Amino acid sequence: MIGQLKGSSSHRVNEKFVSYNSFAWQAEYGVFSVSEKVLPRIVEYVKNQKKHHLENRLLDSLELDAVSQ
Repeated sequence: MIGQLKGSSSHRVNEKFVSYNSFAWQAEYGVFSVSEKVLPRIVEYVKNQKKHHLENRLLDSLELDAVSQ
């Protein structure tokens, strides 16, 4: 299912928004379950993920440590 979702979405993005089919998802993916209690922290972290990348402040464990504390 994930492979089909990634393939379909890549095709759509390239078709509508990107020239020369240059958009592609990374090969890997992960799935996590979290408790409802930590969900607001996870949402906030993801909203600021671009900033974390720009500041090279990525966290271990697939960046999940910041929201699981």
